[in-house]
Amino acid sequence: MGEEGGEKQLTTVPIDPRFPNTNQSRYCYVMFSDYHRCIRLFNKENNDCKYFQNVYKTICPNFWIEKWETQVEDGSFPSLSKAK
Repeated sequence: MGEEGGEKQLTTVPIDPRFPNTNQSRYCYVMFSDYHRCIRLFNKENNDCKYFQNVYKTICPNFWIEKWETQVEDGSFPSLSKAK
């Protein structure tokens, strides 16, 4: 996980048995939603929140993230709009 001799050690997100299929769309959505719920409860520096962020940034397409971030800012992201 750290840098040794200038080389980064690459890791991938762990397998989540709740999402066994190869299509990871739902996993991506859930991790994005969980991250934003987490930062509302705690803050962006919380290690649990950072875990959710790492997962969604790893498995979600960038254009989805951009769209969802815009929706979060507008207050129109579906799973968070009523959870203020």
